[in-house]
Amino acid sequence: MKFSSLNYYFKRTNPEGQKTIATADRIMENNIYLHSSLPEKKADSIDGIWKLNGDPENTYQVYLQSLQFVSSLVSAYEVSFNTIYLLKAQEIIISWTNHCLNSNEKYVWYDFSVANRSIVITHLIQVLETSNIKENKEFKGILKVLIDKHGDFLSDKKNYVFNNHGIMMDRALLQISFSFLDLEKSTAWVLTSLDRLKQQLKESFCEEGLNSENSPEYHYHTYKLFNECYDFLLKNKDKLNVGSELVKDISNKIDVIKYAHIQMLKPDLSYPLLGDTQTIFFKSDEYIDESSIFIDSGLVLLKSKDSYLSLKAGFSNKSHKHHDDLSFTWDFRGNNIFIDSGKYNYNNKDPMRKYILSTIAHNVVSIKGEEYPLINNEIKICTYKKGLGFEFVELINCAYKSVEIKRLLFYFDPNVAIIIDLVNSNEAKVYSQFFNLDGDLILRKIMGSEIKFSKNNIEVNIHLLSNFLSHDYYFGNNEKNNIRGFRSKKFSELEDCHNLEYSYLSTMTDVAVAGIVINDTFDSDSTFKFDNFSFDELNNEVIVQLDNSLWVIDIFKRDCSQMICHLSTKYYKDEFQLLKIWIEAEAKDSIEFACYILADGVIKERISYQDGNYFAIDLGYNINIESIQIWSFIRTKNKKYKLLVK
Repeated sequence: MKFSSLNYYFKRTNPEGQKTIATADRIMENNIYLHSSLPEKKADSIDGIWKLNGDPENTYQVYLQSLQFVSSLVSAYEVSFNTIYLLKAQEIIISWTNHCLNSNEKYVWYDFSVANRSIVITHLIQVLETSNIKENKEFKGILKVLIDKHGDFLSDKKNYVFNNHGIMMDRALLQISFSFLDLEKSTAWVLTSLDRLKQQLKESFCEEGLNSENSPEYHYHTYKLFNECYDFLLKNKDKLNVGSELVKDISNKIDVIKYAHIQMLKPDLSYPLLGDTQTIFFKSDEYIDESSIFIDSGLVLLKSKDSYLSLKAGFSNKSHKHHDDLSFTWDFRGNNIFIDSGKYNYNNKDPMRKYILSTIAHNVVSIKGEEYPLINNEIKICTYKKGLGFEFVELINCAYKSVEIKRLLFYFDPNVAIIIDLVNSNEAKVYSQFFNLDGDLILRKIMGSEIKFSKNNIEVNIHLLSNFLSHDYYFGNNEKNNIRGFRSKKFSELEDCHNLEYSYLSTMTDVAVAGIVINDTFDSDSTFKFDNFSFDELNNEVIVQLDNSLWVIDIFKRDCSQMICHLSTKYYKDEFQLLKIWIEAEAKDSIEFACYILADGVIKERISYQDGNYFAIDLGYNINIESIQIWSFIRTKNKKYKLLVK
């Protein structure tokens, strides 16, 4: 079996100086380090390595069988050129062959394990060929068996999966094939991997460039995998000139994929923890403060300089998918406010993992006590609209049996959101709105329909306008049958967070309205003040005053309009001691005006509504003009809408 030295090859680990040496030295003593999120374990011998276990068990076994720690030994040699690390690596692979090659254990011959183990073995071979180590005949004897068995597994369509694991299988198959071009099967293996990678490139990313696996983290992972395949084929072209069509396809698509990655970044240059995502920072990239909509992937990002609000509805495959449809997250001025659950681990039998995946752990509206089936065409983004002064999104979930749930969100940048949930069902149903907030926030108030949190200069207020049946609050609750109030920012780690549930009764058709305002007490001038929030059930309208404007949301028309806008109130005292007042305003309908006159904070005069916007008042007593304050009242002539500006 003739070996081919490659100009570029894939690795599971990269040399990191003394850190790599320190890790490898521990492995030399059979202290097995696999990954930063997995426990380091000591084996009593090399053969004892295969008896090790750790928590979470499935992930631990996958990484153990991937021989991740052997890659650390090879990297240590690349730093130090000390051959003891390569000799140890050979001994471990011989031991693995004796104990595991013909094993029926699930994770020995699992797509992820085989792909990464193949990379580790071929990486070791590439380095061994350039070292001065005397040939190990036992190792060379098993090499053909390993290459044959791994190549056959990776090329067999029965083992193949159309997600990121499949791409990992294809790059491993490429590396095996290119490393041993004289093998009879190598050409067929190369063609198999290239054909599948072309299909994967089409299916892994939607037209908008976003990965289909429901997770920003896996978007970046898949983006990197294709980048590496691109480099591998280009830089090893002199060994075997194949894959030019795939290289061209990747080249044509990679910029769109990279831009989608940048569009997902929050202002702190990390990803939102949607789907199976953990906290990752990309400090060399930039934040784009413009909204982004990925209809095919079911993701909307409402973004500005100070605010980042995500909404999720729909999917194209179920990989790394949570029950997070109709959910939102919201970061404001560098603070996590409304949060997603993260991933925690991949053990779907773990009660914590089940919670992390559930509707309860996301900011959704859902039928109480039920999880909906993941049916793609029943869940989607219906509408996105950017209006004058607001943005609007409509999401729908019809996956529950005989129930249709729609969520409307009207967003006023940077700090106000109105959420309207519409539930239609064939029978009476109890449904719930869930709110999950960052654990660093302090709960200040839950009183009826008013909830308040704060952290330093940030205040979060939730106003509920619909009559609810009950409400529950949890923070880090770990009762066996009622796990609530957790999120995971790092793999296998949990943090306490706030979990609120408000339950409502739906009889055929029901509407639940929530208003959210986030204030910055250090800089209140750049955010909206939130007043006069009400729900007119008869006319299906939500009315909200933001600063000096009255906005009306028509629920059935899915429309939002500025009904009245106060421009200014001017006043002065003339030489006859008359107080003259002008109120300037704009409105969609005919309006009338009234005012209160205050002196030193005390109401002195109440002037009734009139058609004109000019008032001349003889106060009949001397008031210092500097002590005067005017409250301006503006209402439509049908008396339906009223604005008060103090």
